[in-house]
Amino acid sequence: MSREEILNRIKQSKTENNLSLPSLDIGITYDDSIIAFCESLKSVAGEMLEEADLENYIKALEHKYGAMKFLNTYVSKEINNPLIPIQMESPHDAKRLDILVIEGLNGIAENGAIWIEEPILYPRSAIFLTQHLIIFLKKTTILNNLHEFYQQANFHEKNYGTLISGPSKTADVEQCLVIGAHGSRSLAVVLID
Repeated sequence: MSREEILNRIKQSKTENNLSLPSLDIGITYDDSIIAFCESLKSVAGEMLEEADLENYIKALEHKYGAMKFLNTYVSKEINNPLIPIQMESPHDAKRLDILVIEGLNGIAENGAIWIEEPILYPRSAIFLTQHLIIFLKKTTILNNLHEFYQQANFHEKNYGTLISGPSKTADVEQCLVIGAHGSRSLAVVLID
């Protein structure tokens, strides 16, 4: 079978939409899922920001990591910044990106993860190639646990989605933790109403 035939078969195949997830009434719940989300995010090396602190946060990143040159924003709010936007026409263009500011769809209090899915206005690679990731998240979209998330998620209509929990991390056998090894060096979340 040729490569083209294999790729055409993959494109033509569709996931069966008649599969349903079992009803589950388990999982941790919180009295205040927003506070729990903030604590979980901090435990995975993420940072929580107030919207008013965003400009100071970017200055602190520059102080810690050096001058930032390129910042792209994909949020509905106006962000005041002096950095230059990059035209990202291919996934490889994201490798020059210093800061990416995007919107998340759901937050999960249990593990501090944020759900991002299509349609997105930037190459998917930008999420993982940017040096620093800032995600705006509505407080009303924070769920208690992954069980709640899976119950309401609609995976059949989207081609892409990912859960992000904190900046990139890796550790070796000697338990030496490295932040930013395979993705963003920092992740900050800005909760909005």
